[in-house]
Amino acid sequence: MAVNSAIATAQYQAMYEALMTVAQDYQAPEKAAEIALAAANNLTLQYIDNAIEDINQLSIQYGAFVDYMENVLADLENTLVDDALVVPLEKALNKAKQHGGGSN
Repeated sequence: MAVNSAIATAQYQAMYEALMTVAQDYQAPEKAAEIALAAANNLTLQYIDNAIEDINQLSIQYGAFVDYMENVLADLENTLVDDALVVPLEKALNKAKQHGGGSN
C-alpha cells in the first residue's frame, strides 16, 4: 500500500508513542531514555509538525523517516534496553516499511 498523509501521520504518531514509552520508563538505561527522547522530539519537529500533502514529497519524507527510525532502533539496541521496550518500536518500524518507506 502506498503511503498517504493519513498513513504517514499514523505511523509517525505510533513511533512517537513507542519512543516516549522508552523515554519515560524508569528502568530504561539513561542512554536509552536520552536517545528515545531526542528521537521523539525530532519526530515532532521533522515529521509530525511538518505535514506534507504533495505525494512525491511525502514519499521522500516518509522514506527518510523509516531510515531515521532504523538508525534510532539500532542505537537503542546498543544500550541494552529491555526487549519489551524495543519490540513495539520494531513492530511500528516494520509496519512503516510495509508502506514503502526506507532505502531498503
